[in-house]
Amino acid sequence: MQTRSKLLLAGLAAAMMLTFAVGSASANRLSTNAREFYVFWDEPGSSGRLTFEGVLETSCEVTLLGSFHSRTIVKRPGALIGSITHVDINNCEAGTEARILSLPWHVTYEAFTGTLPNITAVRILLLRAAFEIDFGSGVICLGISDASDNASGEARIAAGNVTSLIADSDQPILIDDVAPSTFCDLSGSGRFVGTADVATSANGTGTATIRLI
Repeated sequence: MQTRSKLLLAGLAAAMMLTFAVGSASANRLSTNAREFYVFWDEPGSSGRLTFEGVLETSCEVTLLGSFHSRTIVKRPGALIGSITHVDINNCEAGTEARILSLPWHVTYEAFTGTLPNITAVRILLLRAAFEIDFGSGVICLGISDASDNASGEARIAAGNVTSLIADSDQPILIDDVAPSTFCDLSGSGRFVGTADVATSANGTGTATIRLI
């Protein structure tokens, strides 16, 4: 009888350890339903367009096409999870013009907010983004998202569905002048502001999901 009790307790302990191990492994991962995603800053008003604020300011209609490297995302800060492969920029205000200088941009996972298992947001960074903004009158600013000055944003999530992507207006972006301009160095950095819609198709339909697994 004592032997059976010991075996039962050992079995229960093993089951509890296995459950804990599985739970811990699952808590380290997120899943998404999409391999490709679209981000649209194209709504009327300043908050619905992507605005760059620096020594000068402009806002444009911007669409990003990106892809996840896998449908499973490891919750590890700095983990490479995807890339931005195409960018459309249109209808910049006040006669300004923006140009993309390099693609792809790397997308990394940084953190989540909320209490597990209910995630309310996922923070991401963009690496290797390089662009020019021509403000006219010879003022051309070069923007670079490097290792220390990353363009970043927060994907807002409700019940597992990505509802929007908000540019992190507190994150500085390094800017420099494109010769012969000397105006951009007056600020040295800028920032992105704006809230975008997120979809899984080019026509703006389809809901992207990010869930704990």
